[in-house]
Amino acid sequence: CKTLNVPIYKMPLVGIAVKRRYQTFIPNLTPVLEISEILKELKKQGYKLGFLTSNKKDVTSEFLINNSINIFDYSQYTFNPFSKSKDISVFLKNNKLKKEEVIYIGDELRDIKAAKKNGLLCIAVSWGYDSLDLLSTGNADFVAKQPKDILDILSGT
Repeated sequence: CKTLNVPIYKMPLVGIAVKRRYQTFIPNLTPVLEISEILKELKKQGYKLGFLTSNKKDVTSEFLINNSINIFDYSQYTFNPFSKSKDISVFLKNNKLKKEEVIYIGDELRDIKAAKKNGLLCIAVSWGYDSLDLLSTGNADFVAKQPKDILDILSGT
C-alpha cells in the first residue's frame, strides 16, 4: 500500500479495478501448450469435465469458443474468490456429484486446500498461478508438471 501510495481501506476497490481490467483480456488468451489436446483426450476417454471460476461467464465462454475447447459438461461461476471450499461443495451438490467421482485439478494452494477440505482427490498443476514449492505445502494427491502428466496420473488411478 505504501509503495502504491494507496490507503489500505481502498485496496478492495483496487482489486475490483484490476479484476475488471484483466477480464477484458481473457477471451484473447491462449491456453497452456498441450492442454487443449489433453482435455479432448480426456473427453474421448469418457471423462466428464467441469470447471469452477470466478471469471465472468461471457468472457470465459468466449475464451473456450475462441480456443475450440468449449467441451465442458459442468461449469460454475462464482463471485467470491475467497470461498473456494464452499463453492466446491455447492458445485458437487448442484451437479449431483459424489466426492469419490471427482478429481479436482488446481493451480493454487487455495484450490488444493479447498479440494482436500471437501474430501476430493486432487492434482496440483505447476504451470499456473502458484509456485510448485507453495503448492507442495497443500499435500495434493498428485502433482502434474506438464499437461500430459494428467493423463499419466489418471491412467494410474
